[in-house]
Amino acid sequence: MHPPGGATALTAILNGQGYMFVLEPVLLGVVVLLAVALLVHWCRGGGCYPTYWF
Repeated sequence: MHPPGGATALTAILNGQGYMFVLEPVLLGVVVLLAVALLVHWCRGGGCYPTYWF
């Protein structure tokens, strides 16, 4: 495991939190990373992104 993923899981277990404690930070991180990637792509004058989702 990479350290941030292990720390998130370990924190959830040690504090007696449920699955939502793990899902919320992970989901937030994914949304932020996708938003930054799209912003950089659009600022660089890229074409249609993504071409397809599946």
